[in-house]
Amino acid sequence: MLTTIFLSFRRRLFKFFVWIRNSVFFGFMADLARVLYPLRLVCLMLAIGGFSLLTFQQLSEILQIMMDEGFWLARGVFLAAFLGWTYATWYTARFTLDALCLYTKPRQGNRRLINCSRRRLVFMMAFIPRLLGLLCHVIILVAFIQIKFLSKEVLIYSILMVVYLLYVFFRAESSRTGQSYAQWYELASYEKLSQRFDPFTAYGWKNLPLDEHRLIRTTLWISGILFVLFISTPRSWQIDFFDATTLVASDKESVHLFNALILLLISLFVWLTLSMYLQWLASQLYIRLFRMLLVLSVVFSFFNNNHAIRTIDTPMAVRNTLPVHFNGWYQAKSTVWYQTHADTVPMPVFIIAAEGGGSRAAYWTGMTLHKLYQQYPEAYPYTFAVSSVSGGSVGAAMYLALHQTKDSLATIQELKRMLSKDFLTPVTAALLYPDLAQKFLPFPVNAFDRSRWLEDIWAKTYAKNIQHHDLDSAFLSLWKNRPYDIPALFLNCTQVETGQKVLISNLQIGSDFRDAIDLLQMTGKDVPLKTAISMSARFPLVTPPAYVKDTANNVWRNVVDGGYFENTGLGTATEIYLFLQKAVRSAPTPIRIRPVIISIVNNAYQTDTTSTLRFMYELRTPVSAFLNAWDRRGIGTNFIARSLIGDQNFINIPLKTANVPLNWYLSKTSVDLMQEQINRNNFDELKNCLK
Repeated sequence: MLTTIFLSFRRRLFKFFVWIRNSVFFGFMADLARVLYPLRLVCLMLAIGGFSLLTFQQLSEILQIMMDEGFWLARGVFLAAFLGWTYATWYTARFTLDALCLYTKPRQGNRRLINCSRRRLVFMMAFIPRLLGLLCHVIILVAFIQIKFLSKEVLIYSILMVVYLLYVFFRAESSRTGQSYAQWYELASYEKLSQRFDPFTAYGWKNLPLDEHRLIRTTLWISGILFVLFISTPRSWQIDFFDATTLVASDKESVHLFNALILLLISLFVWLTLSMYLQWLASQLYIRLFRMLLVLSVVFSFFNNNHAIRTIDTPMAVRNTLPVHFNGWYQAKSTVWYQTHADTVPMPVFIIAAEGGGSRAAYWTGMTLHKLYQQYPEAYPYTFAVSSVSGGSVGAAMYLALHQTKDSLATIQELKRMLSKDFLTPVTAALLYPDLAQKFLPFPVNAFDRSRWLEDIWAKTYAKNIQHHDLDSAFLSLWKNRPYDIPALFLNCTQVETGQKVLISNLQIGSDFRDAIDLLQMTGKDVPLKTAISMSARFPLVTPPAYVKDTANNVWRNVVDGGYFENTGLGTATEIYLFLQKAVRSAPTPIRIRPVIISIVNNAYQTDTTSTLRFMYELRTPVSAFLNAWDRRGIGTNFIARSLIGDQNFINIPLKTANVPLNWYLSKTSVDLMQEQINRNNFDELKNCLK
């Protein structure tokens, strides 16, 4: 009885699956998958372009700036790059379907062809490439609508989309003999399309109509030249080129002619057209080229890491421990303090904690320090240490270097020019071309390292504005002649393999810092100041982990942004504060000091979200919860530090605007938002510490 029921159920289930397999829907989806499979690289590039343009706030900001009055040349270059991307998407898909055979020759009983509809396949081969090109227009339109729903750009690009639709759907087609079979005013029928598209035949390169052959050959030449230029041109030349092509509008807003957004579109055009040729070449050689490249990139990753840090070959300067340095610093500063204050008044000892956050943190930290010491110049001599993370390290280090070079308080114009520079464009150029090509090379090419591009643009910007090369000099040379006149600097990093905190400092990292690694002791060599800053500011994905070797030149570890461990800098600052308290208690002679932590916060934490997580919520929940909780850890860290130290010894300087994006690019609007708040800050709490 049970056996009969089971067999009956199995027969019915089998008939159900046969019905589904022979259904129109299943046949349609099967043919659609067969057409899209050879186009997987085109779809991937389309997804990358759409995701970047619609989710990266920095690219949206660049797009908005270019659409303002005064950047007509940048608009023209953007339009050309966009049209190139659209053409490459459409024609790469079209040629790929031409060059590859979707099916083997039909044979009697070939089950692969049970649901094959030649008519359906011909229409898919003809129109899917056109629809993929249409998606490029849709992505750009949505990007413009996100910026401003009603604008002339939305109208212009809507007209362009209509023109594209009219062209690709009603264009005059040619058969493989070159004869026209469909005029521009008629939508081609199946009988006419079948003269051009055949899912059972791979026509290849030479069988294309002559006009298409010439067009594709010209496109390949353009892509090849652009690829060679981006790969082979020296890094310094490209950085100078980006500077030379900077456009400035009447309102002092500036943008690179070849900015990160345009470079992204150009790279999509280049990689699509080159991959089209490589895919055809692989089909002629009967090899799985892209699978082979993927396997090689994985194998080569074991020994082609080109992100080794720069080091200084000269002997490293001797560094003091934290107790020794504090004793010398206190002797030098207390003599001056008690010349103007009574013996009972404790000397303030300021510890700066600068939070990370890309160019936003760099500008906010540097300009806040400028305003603070401009308003209270007597506070700078009593600043004992600076603990910084990521972009905060950029702003703090540049300010300290500028302060000692100018031998006076830094001017606001010099800082503004340096910290509001577009650092994103050179890094994007390196990421999309040389550093991407490095993945397929069996040996490291240090010149392709995109983090070095970021270091060099920092150094060039600093040298151009200050006429000094402090960022190219050794890190420890900053304190060479005046060890107590410049605050001790603690650049926070994170070790990838163990998750430990890594500190780069002019002082030795001893037992006063729990579970922390002294990077300079580990390498046994000094590093350029720009490299030290870069190691603390290895922004996720934009810049790679730093590859560090030990004193014996053996591979040690990978080091990334300090924000992975703790993004406020308060962890290290609190440890310095606790050391000072211990130094007061254990000193043989009375030490009267008042340690004060100044926390420079650049993250305006939001309590409300734009929308509730709905789509694919179970898969997205772990990642979204982790990233959002990681971003908000600063609130708890700030509260714990304030509770431990006390309100009277803790000064918080928060950035209260949430409209500044997080990356290595700042628009004039973002700069003005931060500068307006900096100008309003009076730092009254600091005044009480100096009485």
